[in-house]
Amino acid sequence: HWRGIRTTSDGTGRMNPSDVSLAGLIALGLAALVCLVGPVLVQARWARGRRWLWVSFGFGILTFAVSQLLTRIPLITRVLPVLPEWRAMLGDALLAAAVLSVSAAVFEETGRLVVMSAFMRRERRTHADGVSFGLGHGGLEAFVLVGLGLAGVLVLGVAVRAGAWDALTAGLPDEGVAALRAQLGG
Repeated sequence: HWRGIRTTSDGTGRMNPSDVSLAGLIALGLAALVCLVGPVLVQARWARGRRWLWVSFGFGILTFAVSQLLTRIPLITRVLPVLPEWRAMLGDALLAAAVLSVSAAVFEETGRLVVMSAFMRRERRTHADGVSFGLGHGGLEAFVLVGLGLAGVLVLGVAVRAGAWDALTAGLPDEGVAALRAQLGG
């Protein structure tokens, strides 16, 4: 039970508009806003008067997009599930987390090394460029991995608050309705 979004105990599987608190939606909206636009706003302030720092910001975005979104994530979603060792490893959450963390580090650090050494000129390897690069890299990560999910839950919460629970769940199997309730309730 999360303080922002409460679930009903009426046993109907429905969520009433009053089950979604306005304060919870506001907090969710602020968190989504920080993840979706915060890094760009911080970069705009950081790069004020130094337009070349936007190049480093763009390289950071490119590095995360290629190393994670276009390479590692598709690879682990297609390759790991077919490996019998991976299925066995899923029984040990700590081991699975370690393998995924190490793979993320290897792909990200390799991406940073390649981009910084091959595409960023020596004069673009200053402290200020490093911060801009990191804002681009981490900013895209926050946008994709956190901000979009928060925005999706926010939209669902607003829809429930507007009384659209039945429209949202029409045609969903019971498992889907339960999953949606869990998402909004958790």
